Amino acid sequence: MAVRERVILYTGANRGICFAIIQALASHPETATSTLLPDRRDPEKGKAAVQELSGKGVSTTIAPIMADVNSNRPIRDAVGLVEHQYGHLDVLINNTGYGAIPVASDYSDWRDTYAEAALNTPTVEMSRDPANKGVEFQLVGPGHCNTAFNSYRGDQGSTPRHKYSSRTDQAEKGKYKNASFWETKRAILELVEIPW
Repeated sequence: MAVRERVILYTGANRGICFAIIQALASHPETATSTLLPDRRDPEKGKAAVQELSGKGVSTTIAPIMADVNSNRPIRDAVGLVEHQYGHLDVLINNTGYGAIPVASDYSDWRDTYAEAALNTPTVEMSRDPANKGVEFQLVGPGHCNTAFNSYRGDQGSTPRHKYSSRTDQAEKGKYKNASFWETKRAILELVEIPW
């Protein structure tokens, strides 16, 4: 099977889970030839992360780019850079963000609520639908990421397009407490609160 080079952009890559994901991608036969684009909101931390990866034997192409999710301008610039230099983006690992609790009863302030692992535009749109007025949407893949990368795929040619979605749980209002952590196991639709 031919291995196709992929362009993979990831945020929150200087440490933690995403740093480990990058090590795994760089060592996997199907993604080792990929171009990895870590965000570098802090250039020094980004440089240190790349040096650490190189020290661990990672030889995959790593080209840090500015992609600060706290500001739309760097995200738009990053989209332009990816479009210009690579022509497409195969994978977005969105592992950074900031959180806020929506307070408007009509969910109108969800537009500016951000969270990790968040590509939940359909959830926001469903919550705005008047037909869903009595339905509460709990985000299992939490949050809404309002960035230019949400819909960007670039020129994919004949490559099959993959669709990813975050799960939501719909319930009567008040069934689940807001501002808490929940989990679901084995694709069971009922959520269980995680104490903290």
